[in-house]
Amino acid sequence: MSEDITLSIPFSKVDTARRIVTGYATADNIDPSGDLIEYSASEQAFSNWVGNIREMHAPKAVGKAINYRPVIVPYQGREYRGFEVDAYISKGAQDTWEKILDGTLKGFSVGGRIVKASEDIDKSSNRTIRRIKQYELNELPLIVTGK
Repeated sequence: MSEDITLSIPFSKVDTARRIVTGYATADNIDPSGDLIEYSASEQAFSNWVGNIREMHAPKAVGKAINYRPVIVPYQGREYRGFEVDAYISKGAQDTWEKILDGTLKGFSVGGRIVKASEDIDKSSNRTIRRIKQYELNELPLIVTGK
């Protein structure tokens, strides 16, 4: 199976002095489009990732990840396993930095290619979900998000 994947989660911190944004990149919950990225899939994907940060999935580097770590992600009264990222935004991407500061860009989005997935039924909602078991993490773009 070879398909693209995207997921978006708002920033949790912006360090203006150091030009660093921090936020959740993944969580093993069911997203609004019906995808669930297994924690083990993200663990593998992040270990192979080069750390490129882009803006709105455009093929232009605007920064680099300086750290990522496993975390517990609280969401809608539950806790999920995922990864949080600290990303440095380059001084050469001043327009991107201004969009972060003014709230235009509000979160990270995972961009990559699904390698292995299956369909399951979510028992709590009785709907079909796509369970992503393996993916290649190609980018972590800064994006406009709903929150």
